[in-house]
Amino acid sequence: SMTANFTTDKELVIGYGKYRRDKGFINTLVRYETLWNAMQYMGHALVAKPFMAVGRNIAYTKSLFTASSQFCNSLTIASGDDDLFVMEAGTKKNTQVCYLPQAQTISVAAQTLDEWLSQKSRHLSTAFRIPFTTKLLLGSEIISRQLFYFISLYCLIFNTFVPITIAIIVSRLLLIQIIFYKAAQRFEV
Repeated sequence: SMTANFTTDKELVIGYGKYRRDKGFINTLVRYETLWNAMQYMGHALVAKPFMAVGRNIAYTKSLFTASSQFCNSLTIASGDDDLFVMEAGTKKNTQVCYLPQAQTISVAAQTLDEWLSQKSRHLSTAFRIPFTTKLLLGSEIISRQLFYFISLYCLIFNTFVPITIAIIVSRLLLIQIIFYKAAQRFEV
């Protein structure tokens, strides 16, 4: 399914790498965060320039690989070489996203909060190499979300436009739930 996406102009295929569903809060948290990240990096690849992929589910042509210097430059880093490769070699034109269930990889998630935090810190070790424009785009979502909740809380506390504020908060939460539900269905999470 991944290689079926290769065409004359598509040399990089980004797939979804999910985690096995197990019991427990940590498993739910890891799977939620994985879905959230996938929605961001796959969506970004579809509308702009790809900035990352899951190393356990990425395919690329030999010619794209040999034209890139990124793997040679990344031999000494513990993780993130896949993301750096995608940032260097991927374009909106040469990248395809594959979310088909039969093309997904399934891994075992971290079992404890310490394991998950250790994994996250390892992944963030290459964050300084991410281009500023990509950081700005990803950061703008986080900032706008925090700003939305701050302004909403302010309006509720100081009794300003309370009915409208509640309607906007409920609308946003419902919209987010619908988007996550549809994404979870598509990825069969």
